[in-house]
Amino acid sequence: MTEIVFSIILPDADSESGYIKEVKQLLEPFEQSTKIRVKLEPLDWPTSWQKLMEYSQRGDGPDISHVGQTWASSFAAMNTLMPIPDDIADSLGGREKYLPYLWDSGYLPGEKQLWCIPWYCGTCLLFYRRDILRKAGIDETTAFNSQESLKQTLEKLKSGNIKTPWLVPTQRSVNTVHYISSWIWNAGGDYITPDGKFPVFNDKNTLKGLADYFNLGSYISDDVYKLQDSEIEPYFWKGNAAIAVQWNGGPLVYREITEPVVMNNLGIAPIPGFSFVGISSLVVWRHNKNTEATLKLLHFLSGRKFMTEFCKLIGYLPSRIDALNAPQFKNDQLYSTVIKALNSGRAVPSIIFWSVVEERLIETFGQIWQTLHTNKKSDTNQIIKNKMDEITGFLKFPLRISAETQRRAREFRLMYEVGQSAVSQMHLEKTLQIILNLLETYDINAWIMLPDENKNELKTLVMSESLPKDIMNLVIPAGKDIQGWVLSNKTPALIKDIQADPGSFGNIPGISSLLVVPLFCGTIPVGTLNIAGLTPDSFTDDDLQLHTILAQNMAMIIERTRLFDQLESVQLKLLHQASELSRSNKELEEFAYIVSHDLQEPLRMVKEYLKLLKRRYHDKIDANATDFINFAVDGSERMQTMIKDLLAYSRISSQAKKFDSIDVSRVLDEVLTNLKYTIDKSKAVINFDKLPVIKGDRTQLIQLFQNLIGNAVKFHKPGKNPVINIHVEKKNAEWLFSVQDNGIGIDSKNFEELFFIFKRLKTGPEYPGTGIGLAICKKIVEHHNGRIWIESEPGKGTTFFFTIKTMV
Repeated sequence: MTEIVFSIILPDADSESGYIKEVKQLLEPFEQSTKIRVKLEPLDWPTSWQKLMEYSQRGDGPDISHVGQTWASSFAAMNTLMPIPDDIADSLGGREKYLPYLWDSGYLPGEKQLWCIPWYCGTCLLFYRRDILRKAGIDETTAFNSQESLKQTLEKLKSGNIKTPWLVPTQRSVNTVHYISSWIWNAGGDYITPDGKFPVFNDKNTLKGLADYFNLGSYISDDVYKLQDSEIEPYFWKGNAAIAVQWNGGPLVYREITEPVVMNNLGIAPIPGFSFVGISSLVVWRHNKNTEATLKLLHFLSGRKFMTEFCKLIGYLPSRIDALNAPQFKNDQLYSTVIKALNSGRAVPSIIFWSVVEERLIETFGQIWQTLHTNKKSDTNQIIKNKMDEITGFLKFPLRISAETQRRAREFRLMYEVGQSAVSQMHLEKTLQIILNLLETYDINAWIMLPDENKNELKTLVMSESLPKDIMNLVIPAGKDIQGWVLSNKTPALIKDIQADPGSFGNIPGISSLLVVPLFCGTIPVGTLNIAGLTPDSFTDDDLQLHTILAQNMAMIIERTRLFDQLESVQLKLLHQASELSRSNKELEEFAYIVSHDLQEPLRMVKEYLKLLKRRYHDKIDANATDFINFAVDGSERMQTMIKDLLAYSRISSQAKKFDSIDVSRVLDEVLTNLKYTIDKSKAVINFDKLPVIKGDRTQLIQLFQNLIGNAVKFHKPGKNPVINIHVEKKNAEWLFSVQDNGIGIDSKNFEELFFIFKRLKTGPEYPGTGIGLAICKKIVEHHNGRIWIESEPGKGTTFFFTIKTMV
């Protein structure tokens, strides 16, 4: 029976008596109908982000996960999520079956790939005491119709000697951002520009919304300013305030009410105008072990029936419109009020660094409240403006880095998916059409022109489906027009305004600018990649760089595909293709090296600027911001280490030296010298036989023994000194080496994946590393025409065996 793992965030996640049992029951129909077993991995909200980030970094863990909406963008940027396939999105009804802003939350700014499915949601509401409003002569049916009527209601309560007419958090509270969003949006303001690149906290509309919110502080009693975030809700439930803004997903609020008088007099209403909506979503990990089964579960979880039953269980609202219209929600007075708020709702932007932005806003809003409270005669507008100018300046750099990271991640994902889409395809036209369809999901509309058999003309071979059909009929005489110029000069060319310089294209509807990049295999022209711009002058330098790399990859794909077609006829062409593929692979290795090498520079820049930020502004930022900077620096350093290890792995074959006669005993002496500190610290004992002279690469053999001995020392049993025995014997035409330890051992089910690149069985600070060491060992041994394998049992130590050919 196929098994997939689903991580879900629930209250009481470590208890079988919570929601876990009920969720398992809801999953039973799926398991029975599909014969797919779903293993639930419950997480709780306080620790779930860190846990999911570990899965993302390791590349293992659940197949599908429940995440916060703002988290999905970070995982997508790391290329650890699988895009939601179009057929799955279409089968769920797409944007038409969901509240539009909920569905749109699954996209990164400027992209067309869907990364998550909105699952359930909650919103902020006004909670009020009917008895207190009646006492002040207020009609609850009109009290909250607009922000102006809300203010009038509060004024009546205040003049009626109600001690606390208005209740919102005034200390440092995550809910402050949720609540204040409505006032910002209602004033026409926002947090960040739609492209996610720039903060707009000091925009005049945003400042007006903030002023409208903070001016309501005149209706807050002095007692409220003393309350911590956790004390705000109990203060209202005890009947100490007339109106409160609270985060709510449905009937959850009633579970905290202990006073009967409050329960009998409780009313709720949507916040006038836009309501803040929090979203929980479903994501599929790229490392999933069974994509077909995982997508079946995603479809089931996102279906109306499951979503309705699940949301009724947990007290939130489903994201599907047809589920929202279910009788148990639509006909319930409480739920219907929440639905009304959802229909006028909005969500925060899906950007990579939203958590950093939110944390800074929480701190700033708390400071504004305290300043206004301690100095009630101060200029509210000026205080708000000063604080928002300050936070705008502070967040410009992280958002710029976020936008650059997102752009780089987008390019990396595109290159990765182009390569993946071409791996199993050998028919030229089909392969290129698949790639162009993929490019369309990234808003890249293009067509490819190749020469005819006589090389007299360039003709369109494939095109993006969204482009005008006339493009398929384009014929360019050899050497003519922009394509001819591009192939002759071996350089890209740009028409900024195609209407002013139409050439052979005439007036093609929908195309306003054109970028043409040559497709060259070595020095041989094979055609052009033509990218259509929807507006004049729509291409940037970054676009030119990206499309040049795309053209290089496509040219290699074209060359590879054509060679494969030819190889089916004769053995001679098979040999020719082997040679060409070898050259192509070498070029790809060099290209991978260049890309990996170039990746280190922006990482170094991010790390150094973060350190500079910490050094210069250490006295202006709080401990949380310092922690965030430290986390970012640590992440950059880990990624640099992984890139360096990956480069070392790629160089084993590409930069190997000619084999010489190597005395293995001298190799071991150097290894023990390199590991002296580690060996002495762990009090390790190294025993070894007389070692032979072999043919090999000295540097690689040092690396091989150093990795194996270093691992043997690292994974020793706690409280027990490591003992490592190195043995060698001659068998036929091979030397058989073994490195045996008395360490913690390895389960046999993990033997095969142990040599996978970046695969780590043990993580944490006590077992540092990137998981590439044994992959390097395997590649070194295979480079020496040998084999490597393992024998081990948990708790009984491990022995690595490898062979090296004897000298002839």
